[in-house]
Amino acid sequence: MVAFNGRVELLIPLYAIGVFTAFTLSQSGMVRHWLTERGPGWRRSIFFNSIGAVATGVVTVVFAVAKFAQGAWIVLILVPVLVGAMVWIGRQYRQEARSLTVRSRIVIPPPSRQQHVVVAAPAFSRAVVQAIRIGQTMGKKVEVVHVTADRSEGEEFLDRVQEQVPGTEVVVVESPYRTLVNPFIHYLESRQAEDPDEVTIVLLPVYLARHWWQRMLYNQNTKRIGDALVGRKDVVVLDVPYRLEEDPEPAPAKRP
Repeated sequence: MVAFNGRVELLIPLYAIGVFTAFTLSQSGMVRHWLTERGPGWRRSIFFNSIGAVATGVVTVVFAVAKFAQGAWIVLILVPVLVGAMVWIGRQYRQEARSLTVRSRIVIPPPSRQQHVVVAAPAFSRAVVQAIRIGQTMGKKVEVVHVTADRSEGEEFLDRVQEQVPGTEVVVVESPYRTLVNPFIHYLESRQAEDPDEVTIVLLPVYLARHWWQRMLYNQNTKRIGDALVGRKDVVVLDVPYRLEEDPEPAPAKRP
């Protein structure tokens, strides 16, 4: 509408090419249908559908040639591009579906490998506590891994977790260059090298902010860790969402 200034006489060829192309394709599809099915009266039907396909095809070509310089070239270029894109997308879906198909008559045995659960903890928070509790229901080995550039902060984190979540194994990884992802990945790799038969399940605490504009402020490090781990062998990455339903409890008042 904008490109042709809303002029109907210029828009009609575009409409006509689209309509008659659809007619040609539908009539040609019916010809193929009758050649394949060969049901009752298929010879008469294929005769009329063939006439329709040829007639509408001729009209399409006439419009395309006569109105090519007046904008018909847009349809002649855009439609094949769109059709090609949709064919490619459909092929990708079919290939992925074949790859993901579970073959029939295959009995899937229960898992025979132990699980090692790791909770990535950027700080001690309610979201981390929830991830720890969920991890304890998934396996006997649950580690809380905290990457820090400050040794005193790491020791404080270690003391708080062991005091407030008794029985939790805590690993503090020092990162002198203030990076988070690489030290965490290196620790997991060294841990896997010690017991290559284990499957490592990494739980990522995800804080669900109340407002849409707050979502840009949280979970950035968590997302980077998840992107770095997804697809690794013998590593399963799970998000553990936490929503703050009510305001945090106020601190107890101090006696005068």
